[in-house]
Amino acid sequence: MATKLAALLFAFALAACSVPGPVLKPEAESPFILPGVGTGVGISTFSFQAGNGGWRDLRLGELVLMRKSPLRHRVTFSLRIVARNRVGSLRLKQYEGIVRRTGDVLRLYTERCRIYGKKDFIDRMVPLDGWTCDHLLFQLRIRSDGGLEKIPEVTAETEDSDWLYLHRFTPLASHPVVAGKLVWAGQRLAAPDVAPGDLPVETPQAKYGDETHPGGVLTSDDGAVYFGYDAGRHLRPGDTITLFADDRSTTQARVLHVVDDFVLVQNAAKKAPVAGTMTTRVPKGLFD
Repeated sequence: MATKLAALLFAFALAACSVPGPVLKPEAESPFILPGVGTGVGISTFSFQAGNGGWRDLRLGELVLMRKSPLRHRVTFSLRIVARNRVGSLRLKQYEGIVRRTGDVLRLYTERCRIYGKKDFIDRMVPLDGWTCDHLLFQLRIRSDGGLEKIPEVTAETEDSDWLYLHRFTPLASHPVVAGKLVWAGQRLAAPDVAPGDLPVETPQAKYGDETHPGGVLTSDDGAVYFGYDAGRHLRPGDTITLFADDRSTTQARVLHVVDDFVLVQNAAKKAPVAGTMTTRVPKGLFD
């Protein structure tokens, strides 16, 4: 009952709240090549470092670009930032909207802003706040290496979003599966996003279809937490994923628990900044 009430209040707040500013109207929708996806249906993700004075610690950022329907040209985005608030709880801030492309420039028109939160990694995210923010526009240039970068010139349309200090976006993964590319990738949460008291943590058992995974203990000696879009779609406890170190060496690690887009990983003593997989799961049933 409490969960339903919280969802109802969040929906009301999202409908009622709006940040003042001129509403930006995107140009007409037309087909274009989406970086990491092409012209078809798919999702591509990028990592970036965020800076924002609104919260104490902002370290990890992820940009998600997606085209969900083969019948429409519509491309949407979700710009996500993981942070700690002043009392140490986890927060996820999301900017969501639609994408247009002109030449090598992507224009990200924001429609909604949302904040989710939870105390511990094994908790479920709950909605905390939401508002209309259709006065924000992010302009990114597509680089020759497949990455993205913020266009530094400030215009009348982008001055309201210039406070969000975004610079270079590095490709992480793309789905559907493309030969030689990761289908899912997550970034490692490091201090202060992983606080001294976060580990060890005992993960509960998890049931997926007919399979039950017993859970376990994630320690600070060999444990790590990774964050990446749609983790639950691609990973289950017991799966093996690859850790990618700064020196480009790789090691294998075991997934202990997946909750929301947070993946708790064992055998991750080597502090690799990115973990990922080149394969995805095949659902075993309607509710798997």
